[in-house]
Amino acid sequence: MRLEVADDIAGNSVNLEAVVSTQSTGEDPMVLPFLELLPQAKIDAVPSNVVRYFKSHLPFELLPVTSQNKVVFCVRDPLDVCLSYYKFTKTLDILTGPVHLSFDEWFEDFVAGYVCYGDWFDFVLPYWQSPRPNILVISYEGILAEPEKNIIRVAEFLGFSTTTAEVAEIKEKIQFKNMKKELVAKGTDAAASIMRKGHQGEGRECLTPRQKRLFYEKFKKRMANTGIDLYSY
Repeated sequence: MRLEVADDIAGNSVNLEAVVSTQSTGEDPMVLPFLELLPQAKIDAVPSNVVRYFKSHLPFELLPVTSQNKVVFCVRDPLDVCLSYYKFTKTLDILTGPVHLSFDEWFEDFVAGYVCYGDWFDFVLPYWQSPRPNILVISYEGILAEPEKNIIRVAEFLGFSTTTAEVAEIKEKIQFKNMKKELVAKGTDAAASIMRKGHQGEGRECLTPRQKRLFYEKFKKRMANTGIDLYSY
């Protein structure tokens, strides 16, 4: 049995379907919904010779990572996550309670870890620091800056070889506007509505000087001695 998992936080998932659909694996891969939303019986019902691709928002300690599966973890600038997550909850009218939070209130809760899925650092660092060879960490910013390089990284990690034409096809499929257009074409307008811009750096533009200082103080403290550079992935 092989289980491939694309993990993410705040909706920044890797489009593994685009990689899988261009490959000939010798098997019929099955792309399934979020792992945490599926009943165990449905997961177990999939034949063992079928490669299964799940998305997930599960934290490291709850994700079933074994030597038999692979995990692609996509990390994003936490300030962009903060803004995107806020807009997500506002769009779907969830998680913000009967009295909707302002962005300033949401920011305070995000930095304190008082949001669904908890503290950003507690969520991402276990993946980042895991020594397991079957976990690949990539960044949203890296995908935007060097899509071809990261497409090849993901494909090779999953055991695929890619041609220049396939990389170009995948690059086109994972363009933000094309992913959104595909959701609309499938009739999933609600899902498409939460895809806003896909831009980089918008989060910090919304912050006051005090908020920036508050966040960067925590960032420096939590990332100290990790040897991790957010923008090197």
